[in-house]
Amino acid sequence: MPTSATLERELESLTQKQQQHTIFLKQEKSLSEERDKTDRVFTALQADLQARDRTLAGIRANLERITEELTQGRSALQVEVRQHHLPDIGEDGQGVREQLGTAHEQVIALRERRSRLEAEIAEQERRCVEKEQEGEKLHAAETESRLATELHKLLGAEFTDFLSQGAVETLMRAASLHLQRLTHNRYSFSIEYKRRAIELQIIDHEDNRRARPTHSLSGGETFLASLAIALALSQGFRELATGKAARTSTECLILDEGFGTLDREGIQLVTETLQELRGEEGRMVGIITHVEEVAAAMPMRIEVRKGNRSSVIAVMG
Repeated sequence: MPTSATLERELESLTQKQQQHTIFLKQEKSLSEERDKTDRVFTALQADLQARDRTLAGIRANLERITEELTQGRSALQVEVRQHHLPDIGEDGQGVREQLGTAHEQVIALRERRSRLEAEIAEQERRCVEKEQEGEKLHAAETESRLATELHKLLGAEFTDFLSQGAVETLMRAASLHLQRLTHNRYSFSIEYKRRAIELQIIDHEDNRRARPTHSLSGGETFLASLAIALALSQGFRELATGKAARTSTECLILDEGFGTLDREGIQLVTETLQELRGEEGRMVGIITHVEEVAAAMPMRIEVRKGNRSSVIAVMG
């Protein structure tokens, strides 16, 4: 009959074997999982290898096709080279790139030469047109000179002076009307003749109609007098060009500065007069000024403002 010591040893041995068995089961499970993982990796690698085999097969097929096309192309190129007698480029077309480069340079040179020739032709045509215009002007001037010479012979110097005197008097009568309007009926013009020379004077209606020299006017008054003469000249040119009955002329009147010498009342009077000229007589009136009051009164303005590096143009109105 076994003793208790023997039973303990057998029990301990069984316990160790049971622990080993448990370890073996875990190892077996781990190995089984590792095997499954390895099988999945192998399956994926095998599928990838098959896909690579298919891709390689396709590449080989394309390479064979391209090689065949290249062979056919070389054969066709050799035929073209022999037919067109192009020995410089070689049967395989080794010199095609050089030939194309040379041809491209020649095309560029021809285009540049064509541009220069076109520019020279345009310049020659412009000179021909200018020469024709100058010839027409010269012919007209010669005709007018001959007519003037004949009229001078027929009419004499006295009649010519009479016509000139009449034209000046007509001009200054019209200018006086404009000046009276611009100065509220204070000033008008008068003409005196001294040894066949014309002297322009100012009549001051607020000083017993005393005649004054034009240089006695102030800066603003001088501007108004100049504007009155300019308006009269513009009216006279229009009547010569279109006839006295025409009232729809579209000539342009340009005033460059001169407003800085006017007071506020003078500026208002001048701008109102110019607005009436534009509205009643259909004239285009252009003003160049730095005076803000004058610019603000215009219905349409082109403002030029200086920037840091360049000027900026803005159309207002």
